[in-house]
Amino acid sequence: LYLGVEKTDGSILWIDYGTFYVVDCKKTRSTLWLSISDSRSLFNKQIIGVTGYRSVYLMCQEVCTQAGVVLGTTTAEMPNYSIAIMNAESITNKSLAQVVSYLAQIIGAFAIIGKDDKLYFKWYAEVTPRCSLPASSINANMTVADYVVNVTGVTWIDIDSVSHTIGTTGYVAKVEGNPFQFANYDLFLQELSYRILGTTYTPITLKYIGNPALEVGDIVVASDGRGNSYSLPITSIHINNLMSQELRSVGE
Repeated sequence: LYLGVEKTDGSILWIDYGTFYVVDCKKTRSTLWLSISDSRSLFNKQIIGVTGYRSVYLMCQEVCTQAGVVLGTTTAEMPNYSIAIMNAESITNKSLAQVVSYLAQIIGAFAIIGKDDKLYFKWYAEVTPRCSLPASSINANMTVADYVVNVTGVTWIDIDSVSHTIGTTGYVAKVEGNPFQFANYDLFLQELSYRILGTTYTPITLKYIGNPALEVGDIVVASDGRGNSYSLPITSIHINNLMSQELRSVGE
C-alpha cells in the first residue's frame, strides 16, 4: 500500500505504508470498500505448546514461525535475547499476540509489524534528520500534560507475586501478569531496563497535518506556538483522513 503526496514542485512522493491483506470487500454503487489488515491478524491464533529449552530469542522465533511471519529483530538489537525462559512449556491457552506482548515486556520494547511485513521489537528513537512539527501545522486542540514522565525504576512482579526492582523510587514502570519465569531476575532486569531508565517526556496528544511518513516509535519535536517545544515519542497514530493524523505520547 502506497500513499501519494504532492510535493511543492508538483511531483508525487510515494510513501510505503507496508503490506496489507484484504479481509473483507463490499461494494456500494461505484465505491469498493476494503477492510485490510497487516500481519498482526496472523497472531490471533492460539499458540501450539512448545517443548524443550527456549531462550527469549528462540521463543520470539517460535511465535513467528507459528504465525508464518519473519522475525526482523536480530540478537544484537534484542536485550535479554539469551535469557532462558524456565517455564516455556507451560504457556498454553494463549494467543500468539498475547505471547508477543509478554515477550515485548521481557525485552523492554514494543512489538510492531514493519513495512517489510516482519515482526520487530523496537524502542523509541529520534527521527534522522531531526523532525520538527511546526505550530502552524498543529491543530489548536493540542493537549499537554502538566507533568513530566521520568522513568527512574522498573519493577517486575513474577508469577509468585514476588517483586523485583531495579533503579530508584519516583516514576517506576511496573510489569505484572507476565506468565514467564526466569532464574536470575537481577541480570534479567539489568538487560530489560537499560533503554527504559532515564526515559523522559511530556505526555501530549495533538492533531497534525503534513507528514504521513511518521511511525510509532519515532521521536519528533512539537511546538505549541507559544515558544515551547516538546520531545514527543509517538506511542500511537490515528489517521483521520489522507493528511490529518492524531499523534499521542501516552504516560501516567
